[in-house]
Amino acid sequence: MWQEIATWQETLKARPDLSAKTVALYTQDARRFATWVQHEHPGLKVTEVTPTDAKAYRDSLLAKRYAPTTINRALRSVSCSSSIPPRARIRFAF
Repeated sequence: MWQEIATWQETLKARPDLSAKTVALYTQDARRFATWVQHEHPGLKVTEVTPTDAKAYRDSLLAKRYAPTTINRALRSVSCSSSIPPRARIRFAF
């Protein structure tokens, strides 16, 4: 999972429309999500994430009192990752 994130980060760096700060934030978000998956669902592969898991992740960010804009960016970051299956790429709005 960590190698997939590193590879994705390199792909993002090659995009001229993304600043270095944006790439860093997206990568941070992906790492945070991967850590959450490992902690909350040991053994679950990121490719096995379901919409229910994604909602639970959103709820965990809300419980930690992250700002809605931060949560939306985190979910957007995760949904943009090629390692997340399309069925788990859901849109959340606050």
